[in-house]
Amino acid sequence: RTGVLIACYLVFATRMTADQAIIFVRAKRPNSIQTRGQLLCVREFTQFLIPLRNIFSCCDPKAHAVTLAQYLIRQRHLLHGYEARLLK
Repeated sequence: RTGVLIACYLVFATRMTADQAIIFVRAKRPNSIQTRGQLLCVREFTQFLIPLRNIFSCCDPKAHAVTLAQYLIRQRHLLHGYEARLLK
């Protein structure tokens, strides 16, 4: 279970793929991430992060800077109701 958490952290923090993180953890901690369920957990977490990285793209040091216009478009898609009217 600890290996799964470490692999998920590596995917989140370093943008490794699920397979890269699993291989890295297994190299450092033999007998980690053994079951199909554990493998699936890391892979599903990676898939969960994909749409979030489209919104928060500046987390990646190699990503292009987000312009004000792009930011406002994203804000319009995320906000609803009172917040949308307030920050229009």
